[in-house]
Amino acid sequence: LQKTPRFQHFHMPTGIAAGEFKDMSMCGISGGGYTTTVYAALDPRIRYSFSVAGSMPHPLREVDEVGWEDDESQSIFNVCPMHVMYLLSSVGQNGSPRGHYQLYNFEDDVFGASDGRVGSYRLVVQDSVQRLGGHFDVFVDKHSAQHHITDFMQKRILEVVGLREQPTYDLNKATVNDQMHGPHSKK
Repeated sequence: LQKTPRFQHFHMPTGIAAGEFKDMSMCGISGGGYTTTVYAALDPRIRYSFSVAGSMPHPLREVDEVGWEDDESQSIFNVCPMHVMYLLSSVGQNGSPRGHYQLYNFEDDVFGASDGRVGSYRLVVQDSVQRLGGHFDVFVDKHSAQHHITDFMQKRILEVVGLREQPTYDLNKATVNDQMHGPHSKK
């Protein structure tokens, strides 16, 4: 799997950037949202992960929707389907708190939530995750049709991580350095 082009493109840089941090939160949009989901399933140091328009269980995808995995790395999803990735990224080890959150814009042309697909798996995954002591939820911004992180989403993210104040930077314009060395990353 590590030799597949998409794995190298999306996951290897994330692992390198994570370095020696002991406790992190992660947020990504589109391909970065896909990376957030899969990487958080693999690395238990990710306490909170937020995937914005990044993934949907494979059986629920439309034929023309983009898939971030290539044919070679697709084999991992035959063993560990995306809904299992959601569970793995939501549950901590030895009772440590952990959560995975998916965010969608209602009419987003990449992964929109206007057709109700997210409701078909949300409760099933949420129930399984809660029984194992984790947190999983899906948030939909019903007022946006763009492919970006909205103010609504930023507020949900801040609520989950326990911050009351707005960040000093816009998540749509934040650099990897801002995201990796923000106030919730501990080395």
